[in-house]
Amino acid sequence: MATTYDVKLPLQRESLQTIGLLKKGKPVSGPRPLVVFLHGAGSNASYFDNRIYSYPQKLSELGHPVLNVQRPAYGGTPVPATTKPLQDSIPLITDLINQAYQEHAGGKGGIVIIGHSAGAAVAVAIAAQPDSPLPIVGLSVLGLVPVEQDNLLIPRPDPDPENPRLSAEHMPPSASEFMGPLQYLNGDVFGNVAMIKTVFEPLSRPEIREYPGSEWHNLMVNNYMPAIKVPVQYLATEYEGIWTGKEAGQPIFDYYASRFVNSPEVEAKILSKGGHSYDFSLNAGELHELRLNFIAKVVSQLVKGAPLTLIC
Repeated sequence: MATTYDVKLPLQRESLQTIGLLKKGKPVSGPRPLVVFLHGAGSNASYFDNRIYSYPQKLSELGHPVLNVQRPAYGGTPVPATTKPLQDSIPLITDLINQAYQEHAGGKGGIVIIGHSAGAAVAVAIAAQPDSPLPIVGLSVLGLVPVEQDNLLIPRPDPDPENPRLSAEHMPPSASEFMGPLQYLNGDVFGNVAMIKTVFEPLSRPEIREYPGSEWHNLMVNNYMPAIKVPVQYLATEYEGIWTGKEAGQPIFDYYASRFVNSPEVEAKILSKGGHSYDFSLNAGELHELRLNFIAKVVSQLVKGAPLTLIC
């Protein structure tokens, strides 16, 4: 599990439980936004904090407080008793981020949210809320491809529909397309059973029944993406399951990128030679650099005295 943190912040609302792993930033001069990480389905906070690479460690050394979130159903939390765990988690995770920001970041410097896959969907949804208390100053998402097809990751027939979790071996064959060709995968991760068990978990069935799907697609492209009013880094990979190769994916990707119509700046890129979990590809260094540079750009704008742009 993720180990780079100073404070554990559990929070619960009814059957929804989340845990924030807060790493304090080293003292530096000038503003440093709180950086929040939201992992995708079938993983946990160690997706961003493991022996291959640790964002909390790197960013804390740069002076940033970091909140690495265990979303509901992962990282030791139970599968919520709801058919809409992603939607229902939005106010819960918002409260967790606000608590961390007020109590551990001094309530200043703003917030940058980084999300992957389903965590990216939650990140955009949180940032789009009109009554949000969060002073979000930047949003970086990878693998946010809100297709209209329902139950994309549920096997047909489902061998165990009443089980709240779905293990990888029961996923439909098409799910393997998310990972991309084997030659692009980091063998230190996917050739190491202990590492796989650390980073990846059985998926939450309620979550993958909810997302991706037609309801989330409509909310994302018509409500959430257009509501974002801060700089966005919108990333996808050459192999995202619904497309294989840049040529096939570019028109779809461009459409989704275009939905951030009110963002002052959208950095959009499809990453080559890797799949949906690009953090564990042989080319992950490019992704690390892109994310760190995006955060640095946000800091530069704050240092220059640019107005702190709020979502609300």
